[in-house]
Amino acid sequence: MGNLNKYCCHNEYWNYYSKVKIEGLETVPELFERVHLFLDEIKETYKEKNLLIVTHGGVARAIHFYFNELPKDGQVRKYIPGNCEIKEYELVTE
Repeated sequence: MGNLNKYCCHNEYWNYYSKVKIEGLETVPELFERVHLFLDEIKETYKEKNLLIVTHGGVARAIHFYFNELPKDGQVRKYIPGNCEIKEYELVTE
């Protein structure tokens, strides 16, 4: 996150609708797309299985908003996962 601190504030970067592009960092929509594609893949690959995913806060936000609606103002930073927090989600296959 060194690049982030150098170029802009966290609130601006963590706004899903922000147009901020920082060299060396993916945008929040790019991060969310990557994580959501991963979740779609594991949903199909591991049907009827329990999985443990261990990750950092940025990916934890993307996972949270896979299952929950984005805030209208785009401020995904409002969701702050706790340190070592355990969250349980259910991937429903159709």
